[in-house]
Amino acid sequence: MKTSIVRGVFLFAAGALCAAVIAGVNPRTKDEPMTPKLFEQRAQHLLAELADLGRYAGPVKNGRWVIYQLPVDACVTPPQPTVPPPGVNPVALEAMQNGLGPYNAGLIAGRGDLISLMEKCHPVDP
Repeated sequence: MKTSIVRGVFLFAAGALCAAVIAGVNPRTKDEPMTPKLFEQRAQHLLAELADLGRYAGPVKNGRWVIYQLPVDACVTPPQPTVPPPGVNPVALEAMQNGLGPYNAGLIAGRGDLISLMEKCHPVDP
């Protein structure tokens, strides 16, 4: 009996710890109201992530999004705009905007193999 009580306490503590970790990772639920400050923070984080991915994004060809193995500025040297933080590179952001729509349409249609890799600035056969 003593063992089962101790075991129950440990299992309860482990469950409570897991719940605390999950609550710390995702403190917001979908039903909570959005504040302007939280929206701005999340939008800036999203812009930074999109611009970072945009450095690898290429054109959409034959329904497949071409991505570069190395950042595009390693293949060509386009002029990089100077952007004051928290703004992001508009060229990289536009590369993502151009590819996300067709990529999402392919996901909705259930197509596979939507991304093509270009290694070292040369096309790679799929």
